[in-house]
Amino acid sequence: MTPLFQKPNPIQPDELAGYQTALASTQGNILKSHGRAHTVNVFLSFHGDLPSLKAAIRGLAAEVTSTLAQSRQTRAVQSLFVGFGISSGGYKQLGYDPGSFPSTAFQGGMARENSGLGDPPSSQWEEKYRVAPDAMILLAHADPCVLHTELARITAPFAGLAMIATEPGAAIYNGTEPMEQFGF
Repeated sequence: MTPLFQKPNPIQPDELAGYQTALASTQGNILKSHGRAHTVNVFLSFHGDLPSLKAAIRGLAAEVTSTLAQSRQTRAVQSLFVGFGISSGGYKQLGYDPGSFPSTAFQGGMARENSGLGDPPSSQWEEKYRVAPDAMILLAHADPCVLHTELARITAPFAGLAMIATEPGAAIYNGTEPMEQFGF
């Protein structure tokens, strides 16, 4: 069986059983949109006690929605979706060397000069984004009230350990299908 990261086509129904382990250990929203109508992007800039920060991240890891869990959720998506991403700066803050990653773009971060993205210089960004985020939590749910409650619960362990900035979002649709904002 072709490893999931090398598979050139979508998983077929008769292949699903063979990919259960890979799907359970792959974060959701990578192979398919989470499909929820409301989102909050939570940007974390670490500054707290390292052991406490790592414990908060471990606790969050238990909340992250896997691709397998996402595939089992209904179209109504009345459940919370949680995703987590970490920047090269975040790895440095946690004591890891991001130089071992092959991508120099990842190592340089979004605020680097001449990124090729056409973004304005970071000095022109909104003030809350001028501090490079070390990590981002993506929260999504069909109900904005539930999302707000979950936001407070999910971010509470990071109080005192990170500067927290949030950016709400709403789904973009192509007909009835949700679209990824970055064109995936």
